[in-house]
Amino acid sequence: MIDIGFVESLFQDSVGGKCCTNLIANVYGEEAQLEETLSTLRFSMRMKRVAVQPARNVSYDPWILVKELKKEINHLKDVRTR
Repeated sequence: MIDIGFVESLFQDSVGGKCCTNLIANVYGEEAQLEETLSTLRFSMRMKRVAVQPARNVSYDPWILVKELKKEINHLKDVRTR
């Protein structure tokens, strides 16, 4: 038997990062599936409370970065010689 708290903590680490995550909970209206549906809804409610702070990934063109750094180096050399 898998410890539900352990599984939930793993899922929370995955969801609680810097990304937007969607959770789709599939539920049934049949009485035979009532326990499974309630379990799914409880899990969904717990995951809904996980705090996430999405952040946009920023990627730099290496050539632009080199150009900006050279510009900064030249500026610092000018400041130093004054």
